Amino acid sequence: MDFQNRIWFIGDIQYSNLHDWSEELNKKITDYLVNFDYGEKNCTEIIQLGDVVERAFNYGNVTKWVYKLFSELCKKSAHVYIVLGNHDQKFLNGKSEVFIDFLEEFDNLTIIRKEQEITTNLGFNFLALPYYHHENSLDKYYSNDLPGQFYSNKYDFIVGHVAKKSKLEYMGGVDFSKFNTRDLVLGHIHCRTEESADYYTGSIAPLKINEDTGLPRILKKYEKERGFIDVNIPRMVEYKQSNYGENLEDDPSVITIHDIQDAPSIKEAKFFYKGAYINNIRYQKKGLTFTDTDKKNFIDKKIAFIQMIKENKLTVKRKTFEYIKSLM
Repeated sequence: MDFQNRIWFIGDIQYSNLHDWSEELNKKITDYLVNFDYGEKNCTEIIQLGDVVERAFNYGNVTKWVYKLFSELCKKSAHVYIVLGNHDQKFLNGKSEVFIDFLEEFDNLTIIRKEQEITTNLGFNFLALPYYHHENSLDKYYSNDLPGQFYSNKYDFIVGHVAKKSKLEYMGGVDFSKFNTRDLVLGHIHCRTEESADYYTGSIAPLKINEDTGLPRILKKYEKERGFIDVNIPRMVEYKQSNYGENLEDDPSVITIHDIQDAPSIKEAKFFYKGAYINNIRYQKKGLTFTDTDKKNFIDKKIAFIQMIKENKLTVKRKTFEYIKSLM
């Protein structure tokens, strides 16, 4: 038995029930994380890096999976921390509500809602940078305007549900050059690349076809004597593109999700491929590739414009926003 104190990091989980395959994926994720060997409970702490749930979902079974996972993680570790993610916060009637609030009924679970220094019972010292709605720009606030000691102190590591600013990161991100601590463990970004492999864990499974790329998704472990160790997560989801009428050959060990080329409609594709998970249909028009989702989203240009701003976290001045809408 290894009695070395350790802290584990779990990336974005993104529980959902919006798709035909959501329940199967929820179970696959939960089974893996519940059955994983984190080591001796009294020597183990866990940090989940935010986005326990997807952006949009019906509460229903999602609540069941969230409760099941974290009740088990609390049994397997001395303490569990959740770094609040953007998808964990829902806006209802103009008010913000944290969906995972109910998890704090567990005595050994803490939701980190604002930036703070934490020293755990096992002696790990870290700075946490959760996602929340800041009056200006959260990225700029974290980059330049935190209390001075947050930049000058030397922590074991920094965790956050934020992107790291880089030439390759189109979404902006936090400039960590001002911080004295160089070791980062970050959620929020779902894919790992050669350039970002040291600090992004990636989401537990890809949520879209363009996320089914890059390096393996990982759990990360930190021990003071040994440093960081990465553990590859088994592949859970595979996205495939096939031509309508072709036989679909699925790997039974993973959940296979299909985009079908040149099917008359999603309804007909689902009827033709009974039992298969059909995500989209694709078709060619004037040399460009479109999906059935594209057709639905772009019926209303104003809605599409607003969705683009939200998805890319763009800052648009009100006058500019109103002017562009007037042209549509």
